[in-house]
Amino acid sequence: METFMAVCMGLITVELGIIVAAILMVALRVRDTAQAVEVVAYRVDSEIEGIGSTLRSGWLKTLGATASVVAGIWSGRRGRDE
Repeated sequence: METFMAVCMGLITVELGIIVAAILMVALRVRDTAQAVEVVAYRVDSEIEGIGSTLRSGWLKTLGATASVVAGIWSGRRGRDE
């Protein structure tokens, strides 16, 4: 009976070791994924900052003025057609 209990305890120890190793592997992958997400977030932030600086530099005002002129011309043409 002692041999059976010793074998069971050995198997339980091996099983717990495998579970701990699997948990460590998952934790390492989660850490790597978190680092990758951080890099992506940094890149997206820098891209948004670049777009914002471009829009603040005058392109948005020029685009708005162009849209206003086009809308005025379009509404003027529609008024004559009707």
